[in-house]
Amino acid sequence: MSGKSQEYGEFERFYQEHLDQVRAYCFRRADASLAEEVVSQTFEIAWRRRAEVRMASRAWLFGIARRVLANRRRADRRQRDVATRLAEEARPEGEQMTDAKPIFEALARLSQLDQETLMLAAWEGLTSGEAAHVIGCSPVAFRLRLHRARRRLGNELGQVERRPTPVLDADGMFLRTGETRS
Repeated sequence: MSGKSQEYGEFERFYQEHLDQVRAYCFRRADASLAEEVVSQTFEIAWRRRAEVRMASRAWLFGIARRVLANRRRADRRQRDVATRLAEEARPEGEQMTDAKPIFEALARLSQLDQETLMLAAWEGLTSGEAAHVIGCSPVAFRLRLHRARRRLGNELGQVERRPTPVLDADGMFLRTGETRS
């Protein structure tokens, strides 16, 4: 067996031995989709750093997973802040969120990852490869995320636009559909 294939085999055994424990660790700390991504990133980092560590262990993997989760949470917080700033900037001074364009309200209803995916593609104008690098996934995974985010945005936009518009009489009182006041 060559040196490379032996190295792959050893890492494969290490991976199989610790996968369930790392997955459980991540699932106790994050939702399912994030946890799976963190597990993947944890083992990717472990593979790249395998030569730096004298004795790889479960605790080492937990440490990597913990840092990946912390980085993701910081990124999510930054994404929320960007979405909030964009919504504020897009709104003319004195305009309330209820007066904002429906697209901004629909965008605000999406998850931070969907918001970031859409913003990278639409507002930043990045290619799938560039945006994938920013998020930390493959270009194929980014295109899939973008497709799903666009679908969810469309659904949210439909919900926002189907909401009944309040009708006011001359005195500013709300009227129900079909109601008139003299």
